[in-house]
Amino acid sequence: MVYIVGWALNYWGLLLWHAGLRNRLVFFPALLFAGVLITIRDSGTDTYGIYELALRDLLEGAGGFWLEGWEPGFVLLSKALLWLTGSEVVALRVLGALFVVLLCIFLIRADRLELLFFVSYFFPLFIYQYGMNAVRAGFGLAFVLLAWQAFRRNSWLSAGILAILAVLFHYSMVFVLALLFLPELKWKTSRGLFFIGVGVLLMVAMLGLRFEYFEAKLSLYSDYETPFSFSGLSRFALVIFLWIAFAMSSVPLAQKVRMFFWVVGPSVVFQVLAMVSYAGLRFLELMTFVAPLVLLREYERWKLAPDRVFIRALIVAGVLGAVAVYRNFLVDYDGQLTGTLTPFLPYRTIFDRW
Repeated sequence: MVYIVGWALNYWGLLLWHAGLRNRLVFFPALLFAGVLITIRDSGTDTYGIYELALRDLLEGAGGFWLEGWEPGFVLLSKALLWLTGSEVVALRVLGALFVVLLCIFLIRADRLELLFFVSYFFPLFIYQYGMNAVRAGFGLAFVLLAWQAFRRNSWLSAGILAILAVLFHYSMVFVLALLFLPELKWKTSRGLFFIGVGVLLMVAMLGLRFEYFEAKLSLYSDYETPFSFSGLSRFALVIFLWIAFAMSSVPLAQKVRMFFWVVGPSVVFQVLAMVSYAGLRFLELMTFVAPLVLLREYERWKLAPDRVFIRALIVAGVLGAVAVYRNFLVDYDGQLTGTLTPFLPYRTIFDRW
């Protein structure tokens, strides 16, 4: 029930905004409420089974299975918090609070389009899962949002630094950043070729330095089957839905086709992969995040404002996505699907332990 309260506050803010109360403060109650849930939680599939155990190993100076190859940005921040708090339990909750702080920064600096994306789409689909569960990826997504925000303001240096931070907190952000920024480069210019070359070199270096980690991940996901034959279908449907809304706009036909291959094409591949491997689900999740950012940017490239059809589609996609998220929480009620000791439902706080 507590998750539904957060979503309700979010949509109440959206209603106030559309009713004419154009003040970003209407969106903060929902974000602060979600922030409290994230900070004091004792819920989230990976909260205890992965993150607390890994941070305990880090605190005790042990290697640990889960820490092998973990991203240096996340490890360094975790070490600093463990040094300050002396507790893996407290450190993990502080990490959750910092994730919300990054989102607050994005919201404070957001323009109308960024507010629309955050409230209509990001909050309903990602706030709980990436604040309470996939913590490293959550930091990565938050830094990607800030990089996208800086890029839209033509602040290339800030965008570059934030993009690097995103990768340092989760390696999969390389894929997200490539989808987001490669369409911006003019491939035949020296500047475009320079950035492409730098990107390729960084990817090769990262692969070389963390080869054993990526090999282990590939082996793990290859053996880890998805829980259902059509897992990820709801995420795939959201990408298709958003592209159809985009295709109904006044953007030139050639760009609509181009965006189909850029956004829908990879999603089809990952949906097929999701039927046999958990890796497909992970990439589908990333496609769900990045697809609207790419499409919104495409409107800007043609100096067009997102039309009402796309705006409404974004809101509907957020609602449907939130329903799918809550359904997943219910399916794993009390850990009956994953076997976790800290399921999303029933929601528990850290105070329940003591």
